[in-house]
Amino acid sequence: YEEVVDTLDEEDNIRQETQAAYDKVGTTARLEGGDMKKAHDILTSLNYTSDEIAFAGVDAVNYQGVGCPHRHADIQPGESILDMGSGLGVDSLIATEAVGLQGRVVGVDLSSACVGHAHSRALERGVDNILSFVQSPIESIGSELDDECFDAVISNGAFCLLPNKKSGFAECHRLLKRGGRIAICTTVNKDKLEDGVEFPLCMQTFARIDEIEPMLQELGFVDIHIDFSDSLMVIPEPEQEAEEHSFDNDDDNEKEEDHPSAVAF
Repeated sequence: YEEVVDTLDEEDNIRQETQAAYDKVGTTARLEGGDMKKAHDILTSLNYTSDEIAFAGVDAVNYQGVGCPHRHADIQPGESILDMGSGLGVDSLIATEAVGLQGRVVGVDLSSACVGHAHSRALERGVDNILSFVQSPIESIGSELDDECFDAVISNGAFCLLPNKKSGFAECHRLLKRGGRIAICTTVNKDKLEDGVEFPLCMQTFARIDEIEPMLQELGFVDIHIDFSDSLMVIPEPEQEAEEHSFDNDDDNEKEEDHPSAVAF
């Protein structure tokens, strides 16, 4: 019992620290004076298309992430998309262009300040009819969103700092329609962190790469792939890699019952 309480307290502390940090980001976010060339170069290096970058426009200076979930999410016109850990809303905004006027995009973020900024930008850009934001921990959205209501879930960097990864992926599974897919960009540790070393909070919360696939299988995801082809973050001591997790359902292989599936890359 004591161990469970300690774990919950630790998770709550991580959540509070993360929220405080990103509330500061949200309250200081601005569009004026941003380095558009640097933003363009970063997004290009992460495999965003020229059309996606152009649609992001001045909001590109507020990009937050470790990869590009759009390359694997395969978002289609008219779909419902959930962006978990939407931050200042850049990936959510890009998704609105993909789903079009008949689609729907919802961003969820722990930070009320980031949600406030993203909501304001949706209003200012005239896409608030298809783009909305919810303030909530992404691993416990609860009744804010109905079960099985999204075609795809994307996330870009939010799972890095999520204290309970399994709860986050379980929430993805709950919110996906049958046959749905997820595309998650996150950072992982390749090995267990050395005992007795005071690692930064972010590194302490990274998942181990060998934990991801078994966790997803247990939750009911199928077609799990791990793609390291765009592993841009390498830290020599201790060694880490940036990876993306895209979870794509193969309806042809699941004739009797469709399950959300997983492609990790």
